[in-house]
Amino acid sequence: MGSKQQLSYRKTGEIGIVSGSERLDPSQFSEQDLDDSKNMEEYFENQLQSLEFRTEMEEKLEQWNHQLLPEALSHFDFFMVGQSHIDMAWLWRYEQTRQKGITTLKKVLAHAKKFPHQFVFAVSSPQLLSWIKEDDPELFSSLLSIHKKEQLELVGGSWVEPDCMLPSGESIVRQRLYGMKFYQEEFGILPEVEWFLDSFGYNKGLPQILAKSGAKYFWTTKLTWNKQNKFPFIYFIWESPDGTQLITANFAQNREIFDQWKDYPFGHYTIKDTNQNKWNYQDDFSRIAAIINRNKIIRPVGLFWGAGDGGHGPAYYEVAQMQVLSELAKSQGIQWNWSMVHNFFSEIEKYQNNLAVWNDELYLEAHRGTFTVHSAVKRHNRRLENRILDIERLATLCSLMNPNYEFPSYLFDRSWKTLLLNQFHDVLPGSCVPEVLDDVFKLFSQVDKNLDEILSQLLNYFPHNVPSEFKTKNLIFFFNPLNWRRKSRVFIPKCLIREFKSSTNTESNLLPYARLYYNYNGKLRSSICQPVKAEFQDNMNNHKEGWWTIIEMDPHGAIIGEIRFESVQSPPLFISLRKTPRITNGKVSLEFDPHMGSLISVKGRKINKGENLIYGKRNFILEGYKDKGSSEYPAWDIQKEYWKYPLNFNQRQDLEISIVDQGPIFSTLKIQRTLENSKVIQKISLFHDDPLIYCSWAANWQLPDTLLKLGLFTNTQATSVTSDQMYCASSSSTLPETPADIARFEKVMHKYVDISTPDNKWGIAIINEGKYAYDASGGRIRISMHRSPKYPRPSAESWVKFERLQRKNEGKGKPLRYSGIGPTSCRFAILPHVGGCLVNEKQAPSTFVPKMAEEFNHPIVIYSFNSFKLKSEPEKSDNLPDIHSFSFDLQTGIELSVIKPEQWNKDNSVILRFIERCGFTHKKSIIQFPKDFASLIEEIWETDLLERPKIPLDLKWSSDTTELILDFSPFEIRTIKCKLKKSR
Repeated sequence: MGSKQQLSYRKTGEIGIVSGSERLDPSQFSEQDLDDSKNMEEYFENQLQSLEFRTEMEEKLEQWNHQLLPEALSHFDFFMVGQSHIDMAWLWRYEQTRQKGITTLKKVLAHAKKFPHQFVFAVSSPQLLSWIKEDDPELFSSLLSIHKKEQLELVGGSWVEPDCMLPSGESIVRQRLYGMKFYQEEFGILPEVEWFLDSFGYNKGLPQILAKSGAKYFWTTKLTWNKQNKFPFIYFIWESPDGTQLITANFAQNREIFDQWKDYPFGHYTIKDTNQNKWNYQDDFSRIAAIINRNKIIRPVGLFWGAGDGGHGPAYYEVAQMQVLSELAKSQGIQWNWSMVHNFFSEIEKYQNNLAVWNDELYLEAHRGTFTVHSAVKRHNRRLENRILDIERLATLCSLMNPNYEFPSYLFDRSWKTLLLNQFHDVLPGSCVPEVLDDVFKLFSQVDKNLDEILSQLLNYFPHNVPSEFKTKNLIFFFNPLNWRRKSRVFIPKCLIREFKSSTNTESNLLPYARLYYNYNGKLRSSICQPVKAEFQDNMNNHKEGWWTIIEMDPHGAIIGEIRFESVQSPPLFISLRKTPRITNGKVSLEFDPHMGSLISVKGRKINKGENLIYGKRNFILEGYKDKGSSEYPAWDIQKEYWKYPLNFNQRQDLEISIVDQGPIFSTLKIQRTLENSKVIQKISLFHDDPLIYCSWAANWQLPDTLLKLGLFTNTQATSVTSDQMYCASSSSTLPETPADIARFEKVMHKYVDISTPDNKWGIAIINEGKYAYDASGGRIRISMHRSPKYPRPSAESWVKFERLQRKNEGKGKPLRYSGIGPTSCRFAILPHVGGCLVNEKQAPSTFVPKMAEEFNHPIVIYSFNSFKLKSEPEKSDNLPDIHSFSFDLQTGIELSVIKPEQWNKDNSVILRFIERCGFTHKKSIIQFPKDFASLIEEIWETDLLERPKIPLDLKWSSDTTELILDFSPFEIRTIKCKLKKSR
């Protein structure tokens, strides 16, 4: 790039929030393809007929035939398909990927033209095709044409190829809904093959979601990357906890399938008829040899071929190779043909009765660091996953209460697609260059703006009644987005208050106390609003200064409250620094070591007979480990055996323990110390009559190559640990014995992880709002708080290099070399509880832990209500429900996860999604619909996750009793479509 170093590029004026670089106008750059017309001429015109080239291909066939011993190429049928993996963003930005897609698919057209009756290309990304339709309509039209000729095959069906461990279950549902809907509308087809070749492990809940959204088959290459243990199967049935099954294939792309052939000695054989055909990580893989039927070969072999990651494949030389290999193989009696991916899987399906069943997650023994690195991306993803569902639910209810309100589908669609894009498998994991994250945070901000606009417009149509007693302009709208009654803490930011009384307490520098007045069940209530200072300010969307209060709300309840500044006389919660720092709220009592700042006692009323739930002096302190990742993948991998490299922080360095809040609503203890060269602040708060221990930590972290963990040493004597996953939960041993189970030393949680006594008498859960990794050993449970590895470098063709060059020429230095350096923070909670995580002592379902996790992640929705006037009164009708009429009465263990308009046909219907939460079978479970809502329903039936009618119908609905009767398998998802009456 020496000749370009004095060039000046057009700028956009935007400064990246992560990289600090000024964004250059991407329209001035083009995607260079070194595989040009000269290469096409060389390989398509010269090499195809070259004796030397054909001899080289013959040698490859001979080499591969040797690699297959004791089998031979002639024992198999080879299905050859062109493909090219294109990362939506990674070492380049989204904008460059748009050009990569155009460059790659134009080359596909050239291949299809040269070999019109042979070449087939599999494309897997609706988002990529959507960009091409927008940027190059002529190219998109040509793709439609070769699709009709069966030279372009649609695979996948998710909007992008997402991270497959971290997104919520509902996010994966929407990935499939938006992706498959695009395929249906543009191509008139729904593929049956899901295609996640490069994600970093696969969640236990995926098979159910994929199968119930049109997938029959699933392909990945990633498990071939395992570091410690080879995954034992190539072809298998992947089973989710509810029993849903998916035919799955795990093999490498390109020639690597032959290079790795001997690594899978059982992979190309069926299994014997045996009762021991179900496997998971706690099984001994050495026993698999005994069930293999070496007399029965699985003949189909997929050859999915083409350069990838940055697209541009298959290259001309690759297609020439594939063409000649096919000709030579067939001349030797080997079945080696251009085909379609679906045809390959259809052949595999013939063996399904003789394939092993895998009923666990698909854990990748690599890239475990992606569960933790760049926590801000993960935090905002979780926050927006929750927020968009809450406001979607509120907007749907508003449309039911006021038919004049038009559900803003366009804004929701745009917001969902943006959020889904940012879940791509090198973006949400944080394994990308910092310039990509500049775009990610900008897109997150746009989603927030969309949702703010929706909420603002919605409240103009939301039927409401402001109590006559409310005289000020300090009106606030509150909405409970969950289908159960809750008594919750609520944060009210100062910015929502119009008429503000200045604080007279100059010593504390706090806002004044206030009271919130609101109507509840026809009575005017009030609750104290205790002031609080702003949280640590970083890019985590932390609170500014405001007030905490506690209110009680009905399921899906909505109220309007008024803030009044009045004097408050109420005793504070107990908190003390005498001898040992202590804090209690009557439900939970905590005690801290004054010399270490560690938590030494947790006691809960009616839990473990009031005895201490933890032991030792290492609780609730940050433990650091040297973590350089791996030399090739520092951002992806946790350092091998990191536990052997503790940093042994001096926990007493600059230790200060102080009381920062003490009042009737909450009290807070602050623990501040210096770890190496980084100042760290931890806060612990207890709220009135609340079982949760609210925790936060914040730091201006400066130490690179570090992994931070925080844990509890519990007295549970636990032998298993439970965490929630994609619409399910997973339990695993805290004392793993098999090599494959031991290799899962860093596991994934979503909203909670729980460790309970073996007899389910009591336990402790850690609830979070954006952390995903944990480890457990015996009774110890730890969550991974932070990583600070090196960023990956831009690729050779990345336009990011021009931004960095411009920055260098202007004397502005370089972007950060390390991720995780600078201000960072997180909030989480500790929950001591009676009973087990999902089952109580009497072996019945228990929803206390998951419900508390949902409340922590779905706070009460609040919005200023001062400027709203009802624009359009709903027509007076006995059929129009009130907001308080939308409470569904459900049996323990069944939860309503989604209320939304139907999207597949957009036919004036409402979609309800119910899930089994605790892992139990429920026969004839009764779902009591709210009567006012039931009166709006014309017809009701079950659908799949794409909102297509499910046949046969397996439900009983009575409009007279407003009861829906359904069976549920453990963790089953069931989707109900309610067709509304035309006149209401």
